[in-house]
Amino acid sequence: KKGCQFCAIAHSNADEKDNGVARCDAWVCAKYGVTGCVGVRRNKKAERTQAEVGDCKADVGNRNAGRHTYLDWDCAGHEGIPSACQSPGKGPCRFCVLTDGAPQVGWPTCPKVVCTKWKLKKQQCSRS
Repeated sequence: KKGCQFCAIAHSNADEKDNGVARCDAWVCAKYGVTGCVGVRRNKKAERTQAEVGDCKADVGNRNAGRHTYLDWDCAGHEGIPSACQSPGKGPCRFCVLTDGAPQVGWPTCPKVVCTKWKLKKQQCSRS
């Protein structure tokens, strides 16, 4: 596999600007459920719409405090602060908090996939 730190999908903000960002390889589309990579025609209707954990992972201290992460491609863009993005503008992971965790300004309740991934009680996450 060929890898890169940053890449763009067709018709995204990163793709429309003349900023030298290469088009994502097809494996990126397959792994993250997006379209618009090299050899993969852009089709927003075919893209994943439900949350998933993907490669996102909060450290043990955050998890012990009821804070987790999940995949949200809006975080790869340039969101304002507070956004709950783990690395705003650099990566697709968003922090979230469990229903029994300490609330954080701008942080959403964790989606149910987080509870499934970490074998937590389903009521600790949102229904979606």
